[in-house]
Formats: sequence, structure tokens, C-alpha cells
Amino acid sequence: MNVVILTGEIRSGKTTRLLQFVSGKNSIGGILTPDRDQKRKLYDIEKKEWSEFETELSQNELVCIGKFTFLKDAFKKGNTIILQSLIKNSLTVVDEFGPLEMKGEGFFEAIEQPLLHLNQDSNKTLLLVVRPSILNDFKLKYPNINKIIHFNDPEKLGSFLNQF
Repeated sequence: MNVVILTGEIRSGKTTRLLQFVSGKNSIGGILTPDRDQKRKLYDIEKKEWSEFETELSQNELVCIGKFTFLKDAFKKGNTIILQSLIKNSLTVVDEFGPLEMKGEGFFEAIEQPLLHLNQDSNKTLLLVVRPSILNDFKLKYPNINKIIHFNDPEKLGSFLNQF
């Protein structure tokens, strides 16, 4: 498994660009978490299905991070989607690897093994969106992952995406 990092400032258009890219593509899976109707949604790239992710409801099974409250079941669903995609698709996208994943939570369950067992000769790629505020910590934790694309370098991003 190859692992590539896409990084860029919050609200710079990373998710929107990836959502445009994956539409109509085959052999690409994973998850995106764009805003729709003022709430984060979970988008299954392969099935083209939307699920609830962020909520304001008071429920027992919630995950809170910063100002956001997410459904715990959405993380379970996201992990399942990611694991299935890693087996099946040439490109798996995970939007995003954030503070929860740095603590071993969120979508970490599904992406831990690819991060620890890199195979540069593989025909499968994991694209992780990592915000700049945790990029240095990420690189310290996973020093063997050195393929980083900055969102503000459209030529490099386009070249990477055109492989799929």
C-alpha cells in the first residue's frame, strides 16, 4: 500500500476538489466528509451514498471534538467503508486524518495497518487528508510516509489524481 498525504488549510477546498474528482470514477473508494446543509456528512465514494455524521442531537453515542459533535455510529460506518475500499479499490480516500485519529480514535481503526505496513510497490494507494496543524506530529509518528502533496500546488495534485 502506498500512502500519500494531501494537506492544506481548513476550508481551502480540499474536500470539494476531491468530491469533484471522484464523481464518475471507478475503482476509487473511501470517505469524504463535506459540509451539506451546514452539517458535516459522511460520503461513501464508491456507493455514492450520503450518511449523517455531524449532529446537534443529544444521544448517548456521540463523539465530541472541538465545536463538533459526531455520531459514533458514523465512525463505525466510515471504518467499514474504508476497510472494504482498501481491499477492493486502487485508490482509497480518507477525509480526514485529524486530532481523533492522532489519538487512535475516529477512523484510525481502518487506517492503522496501511500506515504501519507500507509497500511502495503496491498497486493500491491510500490518500489521507491531513490538516497542516497536525502534519508535523503525523510525520513524527509515521516517519516512513514522505509523499506529501500541498493543496496549493495544483499541478502536483492534478498529476497525482490523473493516475486514477
